[in-house]
Amino acid sequence: MVVFEAMILRKNKDVNKTNEQNKNKKKSMKSIPLRHILTSPAVWASILLQIAAYCWEPNILPLYFNQSFGASIELVGVLAGIPVLIFGALEPLFALVGNRLSKRLSTTIARKVLAVTGCLGVSGCLFVAAFTSNSVVATCFVSVAYGSSAARAAVADANPFDIAPRYASVLCGLCRVLCRVVGITFPLLVTTLTKNKTSQEWSRVVLIIACVFAATALFYGIFGSGELHSLKIAQTCLARYLI
Repeated sequence: MVVFEAMILRKNKDVNKTNEQNKNKKKSMKSIPLRHILTSPAVWASILLQIAAYCWEPNILPLYFNQSFGASIELVGVLAGIPVLIFGALEPLFALVGNRLSKRLSTTIARKVLAVTGCLGVSGCLFVAAFTSNSVVATCFVSVAYGSSAARAAVADANPFDIAPRYASVLCGLCRVLCRVVGITFPLLVTTLTKNKTSQEWSRVVLIIACVFAATALFYGIFGSGELHSLKIAQTCLARYLI
């Protein structure tokens, strides 16, 4: 009988402990430090790294090759598909390179090396593509630009989990909203800038995109981070509810 009562008491203690842990988890989930997230330069550097890609979406490539070089519909599909294939093939490889660099260097330096190099590679290749009148040369440099962008993408996908793993879903959600806004508005800007559908107008568009990637490289090189940037903030918020 005594043993039976002791088992019941122990079970009740376990249940109460579990209930307290669940309550603490619910409280901690409500303690998302939005103000600190929105005012963190490292967070905005990570977001900008994602947004830059939406200024040069693959959907724009067919129009670029068709209106700038007069490529046929059949050839446009091939020219626009090559950069995308290169991007898809290189992104996993750059992710592996990033992991190898993180073992030899600090995470911040490894992330900055890949992201800045990738963005500057995109910017440089697009500057060349903006001033060429040869569709083959343009295809080569645009393909290399997309390959360089794979290094940027490898860092951009992992960076939220570096700087704030507990709130990575919040950062990714905020990033996706802003990316969709840019993805909707930038094609409208391209349409406005290419009213006459000439190669000169498309050169201006490509130069703008190149400048966006150059600015992204500069911003991430200064403010980017691969460390637990918001760890102290998260611990402070959790302690406020757990005490």
